[in-house]
Amino acid sequence: MISVRNLSLLLEKISRSLNKDKFIKDAIISTISDSIKIQISEDKISLKEGVLGINTTPIIKNELILKEDLIKSTLKNNHNINIVRFLYK
Repeated sequence: MISVRNLSLLLEKISRSLNKDKFIKDAIISTISDSIKIQISEDKISLKEGVLGINTTPIIKNELILKEDLIKSTLKNNHNINIVRFLYK
């Protein structure tokens, strides 16, 4: 028989697994916001196989280009998210 505690731990693991993309996007948004002091909405970013896609204006794109290395290293060191390159749309 499964105890309530074990069931709770199982549901927590499943929840973390299902919400992994949300946590990753939140970490990316937070890091970008801290780096360039501009908020980007969740629907404007995508991450696939280490390529961070960002749909943004040319002004924000220029700011991001200047801070790419800082953003990559912060994401890797603080959140264990490896970004290979940025793709601006």
